[in-house]
Amino acid sequence: MFDAIDFKWNDEDNAIKASIPLISEEELRIIDNNFDNIVNQFIKQLIQNKDIAIAQHITRRQQAELEKKDIEITKLKKHNKDLLRKLRNRVKEVKKLTKYSLYKKEFAKLNREIEKKDKIIDEMASYIDIDGLDIDCSSLCVHENCEEECIKQYFKNKVEE
Repeated sequence: MFDAIDFKWNDEDNAIKASIPLISEEELRIIDNNFDNIVNQFIKQLIQNKDIAIAQHITRRQQAELEKKDIEITKLKKHNKDLLRKLRNRVKEVKKLTKYSLYKKEFAKLNREIEKKDKIIDEMASYIDIDGLDIDCSSLCVHENCEEECIKQYFKNKVEE
């Protein structure tokens, strides 16, 4: 397969040759007879070593990507925690507003009842005869519905006593 090359050893080559352990004639014959197998095994070993190097490179790269993703996940967890806190605060606000709304409705209802009772009291005061009560209206009133106002004032004073 290869043509014979006239090769001459120089001093440096001789030094390298001297440092290589000697291979016997028998070992050389075995190598020659199994040359293709030896080359294939050597290539397989190189490929295997290359595959290991590639696998190590891929592993390092994946590790770096995983570390980046961990950082992103940590940021997202913090962001989610902040959003959850804000959401809880909003829920509290909504509950307060709902409570306020209920109170507002209740106060409006009570206010309507009070206004209704005030109207009833006004009507009742217009029918009560002031002469039957012990009231001096001349010192209390100066407007036109004096008697009604005097009667209301009279009963307010009674309630406070």
